[in-house]
This record gives sequence, C-alpha cells and structure tokens, in this order.
Amino acid sequence: MRPEHYLNWKATYRSDMKDTLDRNFRNLRLAGFRVIRMHDSGFLWMDLEPEKGKFEWTLLDTVVECAEKNDLDLMFVLGNGAVVYNVNRPRGKDWFARKNGKKNGFVMGNNWMSVLPDMKDWTDFVSALASRYKGRLRYYEVMNEPNLVMPDPVNYMRYLKASYEIIKGIDPAAQVVGICSTGDFNGKTEEYIDAIGAQGGFKYFDILSFHPYDAPLDTAPNRAERQIERIHKLAAKYRPGMPLVQDEIYYLTDLQKIYNGALCGRGWPAGNATRRYAIDLAGKLAGSIPMHISGLEAGDAGHRNTWYPRRFAMHYVPRPHFIASNAFGRFLEGGKFLAKPNISSLLNSFVFLDRDGKEVALIWALTKDGECSFDVPAGVKACDLFGNPLNGKTVSLTEEPVYLFGSDLKKKLETVDFRMKTPYRVLGAAESMRNGAKHIAVEFRNMSPEPRAMQARIAGLSGPQSFSIAADSAKTVYFPLNGKDLKEITLIVVDGGRLYKEKLSIAAHKTTFSGETVKVGGFAEFTPSLTPEGFVFDIRVTDSSATPRVAGEPWQEDCVEFFFDAAPDRNLNRSAYTETGMTRMFLVPPSADGKPAALVDMKMKPMNVKWSLDRNASGYTAHVVIPWKLRGATPENPPSFDLIFSDFANGKKVKSSAWAGGPDNHKNRLNFGRIGKK
Repeated sequence: MRPEHYLNWKATYRSDMKDTLDRNFRNLRLAGFRVIRMHDSGFLWMDLEPEKGKFEWTLLDTVVECAEKNDLDLMFVLGNGAVVYNVNRPRGKDWFARKNGKKNGFVMGNNWMSVLPDMKDWTDFVSALASRYKGRLRYYEVMNEPNLVMPDPVNYMRYLKASYEIIKGIDPAAQVVGICSTGDFNGKTEEYIDAIGAQGGFKYFDILSFHPYDAPLDTAPNRAERQIERIHKLAAKYRPGMPLVQDEIYYLTDLQKIYNGALCGRGWPAGNATRRYAIDLAGKLAGSIPMHISGLEAGDAGHRNTWYPRRFAMHYVPRPHFIASNAFGRFLEGGKFLAKPNISSLLNSFVFLDRDGKEVALIWALTKDGECSFDVPAGVKACDLFGNPLNGKTVSLTEEPVYLFGSDLKKKLETVDFRMKTPYRVLGAAESMRNGAKHIAVEFRNMSPEPRAMQARIAGLSGPQSFSIAADSAKTVYFPLNGKDLKEITLIVVDGGRLYKEKLSIAAHKTTFSGETVKVGGFAEFTPSLTPEGFVFDIRVTDSSATPRVAGEPWQEDCVEFFFDAAPDRNLNRSAYTETGMTRMFLVPPSADGKPAALVDMKMKPMNVKWSLDRNASGYTAHVVIPWKLRGATPENPPSFDLIFSDFANGKKVKSSAWAGGPDNHKNRLNFGRIGKK
C-alpha cells in the first residue's frame, strides 16, 4: 500500500516543518503504508534545479531523512514540470530546461504543451539526483503517464534508457519504475506498454507501473481484475516475472456512481480503497496506490477550505480511509493470494494467506443488488472494514468488505447460504424495438441460488408474460406497446404465489426506421438501413473547410462519431458502458495537412469494415457498412446507436450535434437511439 504525497513545500515551510513532517510520516506508517510516490508533490525539477547546475536540495534532504526515520521508502518521479506544462500558467516560463527543450505539441486538450527536454539537461539532473541520494532513494519512476505527455513511444524510450543506465551506474540497488501508462484522458494503457515492449524497452526498468483509471474497480465496465490479467500477459511476453505496480488512481469509483468530491478519496467510500487493495493483492501486484494522502486525514485546518495547510495542522484527524488502510495493513501486509471462491456473481471474494501463513478472506457485495446476510461458518471469525470484531452469528453484507479468519475459507464460503434482501429485483424499464415495433423492455434479476418461475404484466396493456429466470441471472421481458406512449408504468408481478406492484419510469429513446433520412444540427444528415449485409449508413455533411489531423484525438477535428450497444436491453440500471457489445468509432474526412480519410475504433486502430468517403467543395459524403457479426446483433434486433457530427475551424469546435444523445455519449449508453423496420 503506497500513498501519493501532495505537499506544497515552499508555501507551507515553517521552522517546525521537520517535526510536523516526522509526525505525518509516522502516521502514514501506522496506516500501513510503505512507499511514498513523490508526484504532484512540489518536488518539480525546476524547484530542485532552478538554474542550470545550481541545486536546491534542502527540502528534499529533510523529506528523505524523515522517511528513513519512519521506515518509509520514497519513489521519485522524474520529469515533473518538464515534459508537460500548462501554457496559461506563467511559472517556469523562462526556466532553462523548458526553454532548451523542444515543444512537442499540445496534449490532453489545448492547454497542455508537451516538451522533449534537452537530453544533456535531463541526464545531468538525473545524475545529480542519483549521486546525492545513492542508497537513500529506493525507487525512481521515469515520468508520469508518458502515453499522454509523450505519446510517441520512440521519444519515451530515449529518456527511459538514459535514466536507467545513469541510475544503475551510480546506484545499482535502486529500482527503476517504467512506462507508467494510464487510461485517463482516453489513454491507451495496454497499447503503450506493448509498444515499449516491442522496442525492447523492458530491459530498461525493474518494475512496470500503470494507472488504472479506465478499470478502477470490479464494477467498472473494464473490470479491474481483467485489466491486471491482460497487463501480466503483456509483461510476460517481453520479460517474464516482471513485477507490476499500480501507483496512481485518484478517482476510485466504478465510473457509474459520481461521488461528491470524488477526487483523491475525499468523497468515495473507504471500502473502495480496501476493495482495490484486495484486487491488487489477488492480482499479484507488487504495490497498490489507490490513495492520495489528502484522502487519509482531515487535520484541524479544514474550516479554512484549503488544501495544503492541513498537512501541517496541529492535530492529525484520521478519516475512515486511514483506518480502513490500517486494518488491511495489519491483516495482510506481506500476504499472498490463495484462492477465489465460486460464489454469487453479485458478490466478490478473495482468500489470502497472511504473513504467518493463516487464511484471511475478504468478501463484499459488488453493488446494492448484492446486499445480503449470511451466517458465519463454524470456526470462522469476522471483522468489519475497520478491523472491529463482528460478534453476532449473522453478518449483513454490503458494498463494504468484511474480513473472515479461519481455515478452508474457500470451501466454507462456497457452501454459505447468502440470503439476498429480495428474491428478485426489477433492474429497469426502457423503450425498445422488437421486430420493427415499439415495446417496453423490463429487466428482472433473480437474486436467489434457485431458478424462478414468474409472471408479469403492465397495467393497461394486454396479456401477462410467463417466464423463468435461471439462478443468479438476469432476463429481459418485452411487452408490446400496441401504439401507446407511456412515460410511467405499473408493473404487476407474481412470484412464488405472492403478488407485487411497482411503479417504474420509462427510459425514452429516439427512434427511426430503416431507410428513413434523419437530419442533424442543420448541417448533416444520415440514412440508416438494416440490410442482410449489415447496418448501413449513408452520410452527408455540409462543411466547406478542412482541419488538420489531431493524432490520437479524432474528436478534436472534423469527424462523425458512431456509438453502438449490441445489448441495449440488458443492464438497464447501468448508464456506464458495459463489458461487452459496446463500440465507439470515428470517421474523419481528409485533413487540411494532407492526411487521408480514416475510420478508426476507440483504440485508434483502423476498422475492418467496408466504407468510403468522398470530399467535395461543400462538404463530404460517406457510405459505411457495419457487418452484423462485428456487433453481435441481427437485422431483426439491431443495436442501439447514435451519431455525433462535429465541425472544427482553427483548432476550435464550431458546432457539434448528436442525433439521439449528447456530449456524454462516451460514458452514457442509455443515450442511444433505436431503429426498426417498417
């Protein structure tokens, strides 16, 4: 467990800083942390070397001394403030490394300029840093998120190789952490790792790091466990046995829930940190940093509504995240993954061996749907998220993890009777198209371990539907609207001889029909067609000016964005993208700088589909055929979809219009429209 440490050292420096820092570091160690990653920390290169060859080591000396005293290791992140900077912030404008470096173009929008530092400046600084702290700085990470700030892996390789050779030449025991690829800002985490590996880069670092912003938890569309498995496979491809560490994730949510103040642990539940610790330990990662230090404690300066002073407050006030981290550290520091129990898909659980070889399990409900109760098996003890004993026979299980201590825990958990709060749940209701006619789709979830036979009808519509749902599964049932337009329904359900009534709001969707021309935003139109060959789009856009190509960010130039969901009537309670069936692609016309038209997917890879685009003086037309096998749908039951048309001029968006949804289409699948045959 390793927190970020965010300190504005110069702004908060006081004569008693050393004593205060020592107290804070001691508390961090008590919370179970072992390593402090020094990024976003005030230790920018420009602070340590404000002028060429003139170094200011005093503050870093103090931090290193306090870390050593409290048995904490430091991970220094190279390149802070040098490889990227905000053009709207004047600080460092005339700093030598920034002036000597080569501007590498804007990244992450139009405010952040990427820089390729002069290699002599870079190597001189790395050499000075490694020489001064030989044997004292254990970890050096070569840049933060280079796939965003230095997207060409060839450039990153130069700095990675040079840094590794200098650090190892001076301090062979130091560990170099490399790649640090991120999924934030639509970063392609795994593609960048693969690109560095293909160039032989894995021999220039000791530990592979990544930032799982695109896979934060086990409820995210891209499940955390699966991303870890894929990255392990990538590492094994280039260097078997390479240790992995995830060393930053400020927004630890499932990408569905938006917590108030979700940055850095101030807003998302403490249980999410423990869940991520457990996922990373089960994934055999060497380290896990799902916490920024500002999420661990409140201090006594919170009333000032300031970020930094609480670091140096007179009283240290731990937040729930601190206590939960302490419990995980006490129980599982030095632990190893043992097994994953085969239990309800609504729950998650792992069994570990602690440092003494004794079994410890963690179990939790993935979402509120999985909240349940169970009887603690004989010979097993339970503790809550904070390590407090749960002395009763029955445990209520929520999204907060529960610890179990005993033997044969995998076997015992697989035989436990998890009693769900309700035998079934209605996940949601939405308008749908089935065989060319409007229906209401209602999704039911069987919460029990046994199959269920049920009946349901909608008040005011003809005829009940009889259906069965397999154990621990969901099923969508369709009710014909027969020309009616309903915003709300009363659902009547018969389950096990009992009758239930429930009022549901209907998620409305735009609809169109095969062969019908749809106008969008006054400057574009498209005609969708459901053919045996595939889902066909004929597109016409009025746009007389071309824009330059924006590498890796087609949404920042003239383009048509396509969105598809091959299973629109499943997971009706979830607006975030699901794990399967989701597709987003971009059609860009020929650019002003001579680049040809392209059709690419979310990973910026060319789509293997039939398409054409013709540009003329007034705009462009396109013909795109999406084969059914690519989407996993059929002409009778096509995917939901949407198109967004964007027009740029002089690097700025002039207009952008969606047919069905809006600008949040990239994260809200319930925006998409429906199509049927007349």
